[in-house]
Amino acid sequence: MRAAIAAATLVVALVVGALVLAQGNGDATVEAGVYLADIRAAPYTEWAFEPNVPAGYYVGIEPHGMILRTFVNDVALQDIEGDATTFSDGAIIVKENHMPGDFDISGMEPPAPVEGFAGNLAALTFMVKIEGFNPEAGDWFWAKTGAEEGTFDAVGAAEGCIACHADAAGDDYVFNTGPGGM
Repeated sequence: MRAAIAAATLVVALVVGALVLAQGNGDATVEAGVYLADIRAAPYTEWAFEPNVPAGYYVGIEPHGMILRTFVNDVALQDIEGDATTFSDGAIIVKENHMPGDFDISGMEPPAPVEGFAGNLAALTFMVKIEGFNPEAGDWFWAKTGAEEGTFDAVGAAEGCIACHADAAGDDYVFNTGPGGM
């Protein structure tokens, strides 16, 4: 367990370091690509599910997709389970955005668990807390990429992400589970 925590901490440190270097060129897409590569290499699917939503697949809402899975890294999980008032530098939240395809979720309300769903990934969205990145929006770096690698629909201080997440500003811009278990 300690080795896994140490490895996750190292990945976060490498990601943050790479992002700081990438910020010098002002290319948010490069920054998002660095994060995405490291998040997938971690791999994020071995992280904890976000507390306060069903573990595994659950009914979501737009713009993220009708079926979701949400993961948090160790930094975010410690902030949620502890008494933090904001998320710490290096906290990462990853949301898989799935389309239901032939799977019937009619009549199900968010965040009802979706049993027996095998996945139909449409996009991946993630938030990375970076001290000093964008204080007006909680210092979060947002990104949304399609299921295919190499394309981003939103990166950095993404206006659409910020506008929506402003509704959760009191929970450090995070829906479902804020810092300190809020």
